[in-house]
Amino acid sequence: MTRVGGITIAGLLAVLVRCLFEFILHRQSAIFRGFEDDTLSVQWAVIPCLLVWLITFLCFSFCLDDLPLIALLLIAFGSYLTAAASLQVSDAVALFGGVTLGRGVVTILNRTKQQRAIQIRAFLLALVLMLAFASCWHLEIPGNFYNGPRWMGLWNNPNDYGMLMGVGLLLAIGLLAGRKKTERRLQKSVAVIQFIAAGMMAVGLLFSYSRGAWLGAALGSFYLAKVCRMRAWRFLLLTMFVAALVIWSSWGTGDSASWRIKRLDLSRASVTHRLEAWRAGFQIMLDHPFGVGWDNTVEIYRKNYSPPSPNAELAITTNDYLMLGTQLGWPALICFLTYLILCFRPRPHPLPNPVEEGNISPMGEEVYQMGTGGVRCRSAEPDAQGNATLYRRSSCAGNCQSSDWLATACRAGAIVLIVGFWFDGGLFKLPTAATFWILLELGAATPPRTHAMKDSSATESHEGVS
Repeated sequence: MTRVGGITIAGLLAVLVRCLFEFILHRQSAIFRGFEDDTLSVQWAVIPCLLVWLITFLCFSFCLDDLPLIALLLIAFGSYLTAAASLQVSDAVALFGGVTLGRGVVTILNRTKQQRAIQIRAFLLALVLMLAFASCWHLEIPGNFYNGPRWMGLWNNPNDYGMLMGVGLLLAIGLLAGRKKTERRLQKSVAVIQFIAAGMMAVGLLFSYSRGAWLGAALGSFYLAKVCRMRAWRFLLLTMFVAALVIWSSWGTGDSASWRIKRLDLSRASVTHRLEAWRAGFQIMLDHPFGVGWDNTVEIYRKNYSPPSPNAELAITTNDYLMLGTQLGWPALICFLTYLILCFRPRPHPLPNPVEEGNISPMGEEVYQMGTGGVRCRSAEPDAQGNATLYRRSSCAGNCQSSDWLATACRAGAIVLIVGFWFDGGLFKLPTAATFWILLELGAATPPRTHAMKDSSATESHEGVS
């Protein structure tokens, strides 16, 4: 990695640290607390500034698949303009800040095509190490609702902690699985550190007792194993089946059961309140198809939809999809879900100026950029079946293989948060929102290594030997 690349990574990580550890910085640093209060006091200027940066990044990496995201942001900004005069819209700040950081990271890392895979790997490794470091610390916060046996790390919510530990765990596994077999001793030492970090975050995920994070990590692990053709995916299916049996056997446990057993009982108030909030959320969306405005959902739920008990209206805030749909309406929710679907499918776009150095592979093949990340070589000659668009992995000097593993690991980490957003929230919290949008954008473009790609790669290698 060049010196400029190292400075770039350091700058991006500094911004990510500010977002990721917002709570502990606010709690421990009076300077940061004063700066944050001053920033929120002029929120009317913060969101337009974020919007300007976001437009700039979109201009550098725009494709048609970005249209749902742009529509979502326009709806969110229009709703913000109607509410900014009367209240502080924290959800809007988290949404715009997360999207801007995610697209900014990808745009900046894409500026150097030759070092792109190396820089992304270094960035993800630094993120894994930061999350592993945060897994070791556990704060005692007076008056916090979650004080007790559940681990919270450097955050004030064990669900946020569990989701971030799940993300870090899958990133570490993806980086370990994608490393080359022939590595220098220093890189092997890094692999050992990654293995230790993965173990630390696995323990943190377990002791967060976050059911949404557990399910998200299980589905993300299954995706990672299945896409990369790891044999462990069958073992994961068996593990998920056994876990379902344990949860079923824990249904209806009495008050005399231990606290850990009660967490597995899905008939208790923490689950029933969520179910009632989900029902009310869909009803609000039917009654207000274009939303009720930023930060109004809880108040409307409490006044008009009869929560089952006092303070039960807060349960609706644990489902970000319903919060998005109730605050901004069906159009915003549809745009968000559409963008998620588009981010998980390959979208090839030709690189500009394909005759420049670095855009033509040593084999004379045309190099294509997959959306906002990764490269693929398209064969200039038809294959045996007459297919002239066979993506080839062995002619990109290792970039294609590296991009596959990195993008798949990012998508697996994003799945943890996508699932967690349904059960525990996080899309409108800066630590989880920033992590989610970064991983979504990094993994959005490069398609996973399908069976056909691996088979074609094996055929090419065989032909090269013969």
